[in-house]
Amino acid sequence: MNAIVRTAHRPVLWNVVNEFDNIFDNFLKPARERTVESSSRVPAVDISESETAYVLTADMPGVAREDLNITIEEGVLTFGTATAETVDTEQAESEVTEVTSKQIRRERRTGAYSRTLRLADDVDESAVAATLKDGVLTLTLPKQPKIEPRKIDVHVS
Repeated sequence: MNAIVRTAHRPVLWNVVNEFDNIFDNFLKPARERTVESSSRVPAVDISESETAYVLTADMPGVAREDLNITIEEGVLTFGTATAETVDTEQAESEVTEVTSKQIRRERRTGAYSRTLRLADDVDESAVAATLKDGVLTLTLPKQPKIEPRKIDVHVS
């Protein structure tokens, strides 16, 4: 789950020093360890809010609609894919006919990954809609109408 964590305010010079440290640290690491996205398997998301709904967009490259799992349970949204680690189909077919080729480097990943987010209390869970287009998942999370307090008149009998 995601949480918002406050960090202490650091002077600008401190951030520059940390950036230089990160550059040199990453220079010495193998490519597979350099990026958080490639190793953590967590889809990047953007969330926006209007008066009537929240809209969540997530990068889901290479995911087919039938492999996508989206659930909401007790105010928690979970989305992702549950496909097993696979080899590229085209590559698998070529290996059947050409036994002499071997894989030299593999950076593209496949396999299961997911993201879990706690929903706001005002989300209407029964009206959530999802679309998947060009590797981008868009979830529209409508807000429940606000219940206005009503005044009850007291009648004298």
